[in-house]
Amino acid sequence: KQWYQRRVREIKSTTRSSWKTIFNKKGQWLSRDRDEGITQDKWCLDDCAVDLPLSKAWQLDSTSFELPKAEVFNLAPSILDSHVMDATNSSQDIETEYFASGYATKKIMFSKTAGVYVSGSLAFSSNVVEVQNGTAQVDDSTNVDFTLGVWHAEATGQSSWFGCRAPAGKKVRCSAQMDRVLIEAPFTQAWKRGKCVWTISG
Repeated sequence: KQWYQRRVREIKSTTRSSWKTIFNKKGQWLSRDRDEGITQDKWCLDDCAVDLPLSKAWQLDSTSFELPKAEVFNLAPSILDSHVMDATNSSQDIETEYFASGYATKKIMFSKTAGVYVSGSLAFSSNVVEVQNGTAQVDDSTNVDFTLGVWHAEATGQSSWFGCRAPAGKKVRCSAQMDRVLIEAPFTQAWKRGKCVWTISG
């Protein structure tokens, strides 16, 4: 970094303009910002900014989750089926069973909030975070294919019988419901190409 900044200053001192167009060794245009060498210090280290932004040419090196910072939210349940049982004119309790069915949908997205710029679709495989005993845990049993910033959805059919009982002289509504949970888990990914490693987080 020090060599890069010093070299840029030497070039500018010999030019009439206050700006100098900077190219990498592939002849690709990098910048005309006289202060950019301060923030882009990896341009002079293994040419690690030559092939930025991140694209499908890069490979995912690792994904880590900050589970202590993960949050679990219990959302309002979804109603699969609902019936009214009326025993207002009955001297006895009324009881029956209903069959309810539906789909349990799991939706997951890796949403980038910080790190280097990403161009186009960035596909990768990763473990996912699940809720176990009320806390967020990484499920190491399977890998799922994702595209950064795109929802991944899986739907599984669920069905069961449920009982409904109305006491004598009462009218009740019985519902079969499915619990819903939202997990927000911070993550960091390292992307690698050759000797170069850049990170993103979200």
